[in-house]
Amino acid sequence: MVEFEWVLAEGQASNAKDELVRSGGTIVSDVTTYKPGPDELDDYGDSQLEPLVVFTGTAAVAYLISVLVKAWKDIKYPHGYFVDASGEKLRIRILPGRGGAIVVKDKSGIKTIPQEKRVQGENLLQSLLSKLVERYAK
Repeated sequence: MVEFEWVLAEGQASNAKDELVRSGGTIVSDVTTYKPGPDELDDYGDSQLEPLVVFTGTAAVAYLISVLVKAWKDIKYPHGYFVDASGEKLRIRILPGRGGAIVVKDKSGIKTIPQEKRVQGENLLQSLLSKLVERYAK
């Protein structure tokens, strides 16, 4: 199991938590309002964006990958995700207007995986998250 923070739109939080628990994951800390950091403000500048919230949970790597792949498979999904594996805690946050792209940041740098390259992206996520199991395991 990997501990992570998940930043998402307020309207998605209840379903996300329910899915996490159904998949065998746990909620470590409940939903609170998310305040973007200075380096994230450009991502959330749209005044029509739903308020953001964050919660902390634990889940299997396979579950985290499935959540991201689900976004890739939905061609109508207007948002992408930012997977930040560079800090003390794994953080997954919604990226408005990215059309399903996934941006992965780790100690080696930043990689952007567009929706049309989801097979390669799935392999990258599997590799990255598998390496992080020991680091973030709880």
